[in-house]
Amino acid sequence: MQTYGCERCGSYGDALTPCELSAEGTLLAEATVHLHADKNRLAPFTIVKVALDDGPVIRTLLADDSAPVAPGQRVTGRLVPTTQNESGETVLDLRFSIAS
Repeated sequence: MQTYGCERCGSYGDALTPCELSAEGTLLAEATVHLHADKNRLAPFTIVKVALDDGPVIRTLLADDSAPVAPGQRVTGRLVPTTQNESGETVLDLRFSIAS
């Protein structure tokens, strides 16, 4: 959970409370990265900007870089295993796919 403050009301820290958000929304924008400065980050990958049905706008990665995408398309998010942390636990990342 982020704790740096609400963009609307200015509340921060303990004044913020976690809430569940729908992992469905509308694609606002996309950009494909063909070369990344971090050599450990495999390119190409597609960054998407999604307006969630519950209100917030987020940026994350597209789960399937081979699918053609365009603003206005409906998308669905899911947690995808990416790496392992220092404790050996699987790290999950939110990725979006075009809704079927």
